[in-house]
Amino acid sequence: MEAERRGNEETMIQMKKKMDEEMRLQREEAQCAMDSKLREQADLLEKGFKEKADRMSEEIEDFRRKNKNAEKESDKLFKKMITNMDKRHAETMNLMKRQHSEQMEAIMSMPKPSSDSSALVLRLLLFGLSSFAGGSCPR
Repeated sequence: MEAERRGNEETMIQMKKKMDEEMRLQREEAQCAMDSKLREQADLLEKGFKEKADRMSEEIEDFRRKNKNAEKESDKLFKKMITNMDKRHAETMNLMKRQHSEQMEAIMSMPKPSSDSSALVLRLLLFGLSSFAGGSCPR
């Protein structure tokens, strides 16, 4: 259960890093596009195309607004994904704990073994094969 939890945490960390990197690249691309539009606007102003420069200003504002909204939506989506992953992880952990408790109850409710072979089987069930690999048996 602990390994699965750590694996899920690592997956979430990697997803966050990837989303952060994508957001950074998106911001860089938006900044490059913005710089290009601003240079074009400055060129138009220098050439006396006031009307076209005004339209360009509107385009720039529209671009900024759309970019900001897209960032907000991406952030909301990522937060929702993380919340859903946390919820699924918690549900899985609760199910595993419940199954473990049920299995332990079933094992503990078994009658005490009357022979050595039955005791061996019970030890295998309770402690697994790993406890016998080192040569010592739990008593």
